[in-house]
Amino acid sequence: MILTLTALLPFLLQTPPSPRTAGNPALRPQHQALKTLLQEGATRSPTFRDLLTALDHSTAIVYLRHGVCGSGVPACLRVQGTPKSGPILLVTVDPFDRSRDAQTALVAHELQHAREIANADTCNPAEIAKLLERLGWHGRAGFETAEAQRVTLAVQNELAAHR
Repeated sequence: MILTLTALLPFLLQTPPSPRTAGNPALRPQHQALKTLLQEGATRSPTFRDLLTALDHSTAIVYLRHGVCGSGVPACLRVQGTPKSGPILLVTVDPFDRSRDAQTALVAHELQHAREIANADTCNPAEIAKLLERLGWHGRAGFETAEAQRVTLAVQNELAAHR
């Protein structure tokens, strides 16, 4: 998994994000398959469901899409913007040759990183980087935390128990 800080992507700037309301939840999947994955994950995994609830109670907006991250990692999170209203995050998951359960665990891992950022009292990219270094470590492809790794295993186990 990879967590990097980047500038705003042009496609996100084309239309400003809608403010957080009941009709505009925190998590915004960009594909129907990802909407279904989120629903199934929430049904089968209490840990996954808790992540969704925590993010819905945060100021973050999290876009979720299929794609390739680079650096050989199967999923990543990028900070796309940090307005005063809360961070705008982009989670990318590479679905190629991965089961739905494996994709769900990858999404959970990245959503835990999103929760870590959403819980921060800052929208400053440099301060977010310091936070992530404090919570975990900086590896070859970005930041990593033990809590995100724990969440991945918990979701994998819960999904396996509820097939």
